[in-house]
Amino acid sequence: MGVRKDLLTALKPLLPKSWEIIPYTDNVDELSRTIVMFRTGTIERTPAAPQGNWTATIIMTVAVPVLASEKAQDDLDDELEELLNGIEQLGGWVLWKTATHTQFAGRYHAYDIPLTIITKHKE
Repeated sequence: MGVRKDLLTALKPLLPKSWEIIPYTDNVDELSRTIVMFRTGTIERTPAAPQGNWTATIIMTVAVPVLASEKAQDDLDDELEELLNGIEQLGGWVLWKTATHTQFAGRYHAYDIPLTIITKHKE
């Protein structure tokens, strides 16, 4: 199992069951509920670590299905807090530093959250 799938397996039980978890980046035309998508950003050798240790960056996007700006922002703030609480429950193997406001599909309010994960190559 890859690092992105390991993250999904660990995080999914900590998130609301009403959310749609999409394990890859996808083009979704219409949102009917909050979505969380994952994509691998970078994978690099971890400096000063034993051979086979990698640092992966997984970009997680959370978006809400509301178009009205004020309500969308309020809903998104609540969903972001829920998501960050889930990440924090995973412990020290998943690190995050920033959540950047963006748009999803050109019209939905969203946040991109880069996650840093140090992992060991599995044979």
